Order: sequence, then structure tokens, then C-alpha cells
Amino acid sequence: MQLMTIDDFWAIVERVHVASGGDMDTKCKLLADELRQLPAEKVRAFGRHFRDLYYSAYSRPLWDAAALICGGCGDDSFMDFRSTLISMGKSTYQNAVSDPDSLADTDMKERSACYEGYQYVVSEVYEEKGEKNEDDGISNPHPREPSGQFANEWELSRHFPRLAAKFHHDDSKYLYLKEKHNLDERRRQFAEHLANLWLEGELISANGLIPPLRVLKRVMRTGRSPLPTGKKTTWKPFELNEEDYWPAVMLLERMPADQIKAKSFTIDKLAPEMDRAYHFPNQWALGLVERNDLITGRQRRRSSVEGAC
Repeated sequence: MQLMTIDDFWAIVERVHVASGGDMDTKCKLLADELRQLPAEKVRAFGRHFRDLYYSAYSRPLWDAAALICGGCGDDSFMDFRSTLISMGKSTYQNAVSDPDSLADTDMKERSACYEGYQYVVSEVYEEKGEKNEDDGISNPHPREPSGQFANEWELSRHFPRLAAKFHHDDSKYLYLKEKHNLDERRRQFAEHLANLWLEGELISANGLIPPLRVLKRVMRTGRSPLPTGKKTTWKPFELNEEDYWPAVMLLERMPADQIKAKSFTIDKLAPEMDRAYHFPNQWALGLVERNDLITGRQRRRSSVEGAC
């Protein structure tokens, strides 16, 4: 028996679409009637074609278009949107995947665009035929991430001019999000700057343990690396605050261990002059040693002797 081709699939979809007049409830009933006339293997093949097209439509630009049409679109709604899009036929589907703004030329409306139900028809008919509805998602999993990039809410009219005009999207209403985005980006860049500065200045321990805020505040005020490190890293002195400290800490915590160790200090470099020169709290440094988080030069020498014995 010849299995269903992709052309056979689209022929059924488009025949049902035209006969339904675009009504999604009617479309589901007509599709079920069409599939009931087919042997189980062809119904299963129809489902596989549907799945592949459904996965291929998992893109961020198409998701943006769905949000414009539906007035917002979450994960579940985008699942329904992609199913509805497939139900509209080959030409509409292919145009939308390559150019989501082309959906402005269709009769897709907010209420029907995210219709839930069309995607379930295949499995329901397959089970009616007494077949087990095996999950192809195991061997053919859904993409983990959508393709492409999202557009910013304040730039949707530039990316989707026809859809934005048709569904009355006003970019200016989202300028407050642009300001927040710019602020977040400046903070992210400063966090990267701080993390790199602490590494270049050998302010991070060899095991990646990061000094507390009170320690780094004092060092940042000096404008240079502590003398015992032997580093000559300098910067314009500034007051480090908690709002900037924690984002940099989170960046460092995600950094690979070998990258940390390549730019780090050992405890015997800093301990002698911590309090006297740079107001480092000795209790912090000694606490690291006591917990074996850092090894001093004396401890390293003792370990080497013990190993030789």
C-alpha cells in the first residue's frame, strides 16, 4: 500500500478548508470524516506530515505575528496557532513561515487564530480505528527552542508593518519597555566589566570563591589591585553597591573552573597585607584556609613532603 505523500496531505487539508468556509468547528468535523475513510496507516502518515509541519512552524518571528493577531500569545496559544495555520492550506502556511507579515493578507482573526482542537483530530480518528496512538515525539522530539529571533515590542511595526496596521498595534505604547531593556543591558555590560576586572586584578580565589561585598567595596575604592598580588591592574576608584555586585557574582558563578583558575590568587599572596594596606578582613581569608577552600604556600609544601614520604 502506498503511503500518503505530502501532496496527498495538503490535498485533504485544502479540500476541508474550502468546504468548511473557514469555520474551525466545521473544519474539524470534515477532517475527521476524510480521515475515517482512510486505512489506519495512512491516517498515521497524515499525522506524521502534520507533526513535521507543526515543528517547522516553531519560530520566533511567527510567534510575534501570532501575538499581533491574537493580542498576545503564550506557549499553549502558539501551539493552537500553528495548528490553525496548517489547516489553512499549503500556500498560506508556506508564505507565513517564510514571511509572517503575509498573514495580513489572510482572513485569520483573533478569535479563530488560536483555535484548539484541529491538532487532536488525527489521534482521535486513529484511536477510533482501534490502533494504539504511539508517541512519535520520542524519536522525533519537538524542537527545544524556536528558530529565529523575537522582535522588540516597540519595533513590531518595523518588522511586521501590515500586521501591525491591520491589528492596530502602536509601538509607542511599549517605549517604557525599551527604556527598561536599555537599563538592563547597561547593567549586564557593567556586570561583565566588574567580573573581568576582579579576575584581571586577581581578586577571585583559585577555587572560584568570590569575596564578600564588604571586601570588594574596599578594593574598588583604591583603584588598583592589592600590592601582594603582584598585579598592576588599575581603574578609576568607585563605590561598589549591592545592585552591581550580585549580577557580577552570578556571571562568575557560571564561569568554567579553568577560566577562574587561570586568573586567580593564592592565599599566601594576600594574607600578609590584607588589613594593613587594603582593609581586607583577615577572618575572611583565614576562614577559607580553615575550610580548605584555599591552600597556602606552607600547606602546599607540607602536602608535597607528605606525598613524597
